[in-house]
Amino acid sequence: AILLGYTTVSYFARTRRMEEKKGDKEAMMAEVKRLSLQQRLHMKNRLRRRRRQRSEGKRLRITVWHTDAGKPGRSGPYNNWLASRALLRNDGKVFSTDPRNEKKKNFHVVFCPEGEKEFTRGDRLLSPTSFKVIVPEHFDNPLRRGLVFIIDELSQLKDTKAYDNCDRKRYEAVKKVRKNWVKTDPTMLLPMKMQHDIYVRGISESTIFKHIHGIPELISSYAADATPMCTPVAYFEMQESFHGKHSFKIDYPRSGKFILVKFIDARQKNQNDHVPRTIDVQHIAFYA
Repeated sequence: AILLGYTTVSYFARTRRMEEKKGDKEAMMAEVKRLSLQQRLHMKNRLRRRRRQRSEGKRLRITVWHTDAGKPGRSGPYNNWLASRALLRNDGKVFSTDPRNEKKKNFHVVFCPEGEKEFTRGDRLLSPTSFKVIVPEHFDNPLRRGLVFIIDELSQLKDTKAYDNCDRKRYEAVKKVRKNWVKTDPTMLLPMKMQHDIYVRGISESTIFKHIHGIPELISSYAADATPMCTPVAYFEMQESFHGKHSFKIDYPRSGKFILVKFIDARQKNQNDHVPRTIDVQHIAFYA
């Protein structure tokens, strides 16, 4: 009887251990399958990100160097820092122009290359070929349209006022004028220093003024014109069907020290407001 009882207990213990091992094996296989599925999803997302990065290009490291859309009375560095945090990180924060500003549209945000530390200015040139704009769908006044300029001096900001309230029709006319400049006088589209050097060299080599000291420099200072450099290189208009995220190409790629974005106006969702009080933008990124 004792031997039979011992045998029975051993049998049940062995059976229980086998069932536990079987359960552990099934749990282990389920965990392996789960991890395998997560790994496949992770690899799939990585490949998708790589394809998107290849299609968009290399993202430029930039920061906000100047803006007139910040809070009136606040220091420039504070407004620049606030705009940089909201516009460049794409973490859900939204940059809104301050409603206390006298103007309600045609705001400017100037980007420069970022230095070694965050929110500092670097010394390299920027050469964007495309850009992405994200506007918040749940805000009342998301950005509707804007322009992009590539400039070398902040003093050129005043020359872009000629393009306030620019629409698609006017931008197409500007593109035609620019094409004529390319055919007739491409020197006009070069930076000021390069224009000056070309005009000085041409005057010194081919005119009677080459023997008069200082005349070539004087004439070239009048001939060189920064205005053609302040023509927009891209126009963008946000479409509601794109659900807030838009990608655009730079029509006239070139290198410069600054990228200037002009926020022309907002799309008015609240029909009770005659003029939108703010312009709301979630994210801007440039690619080379």
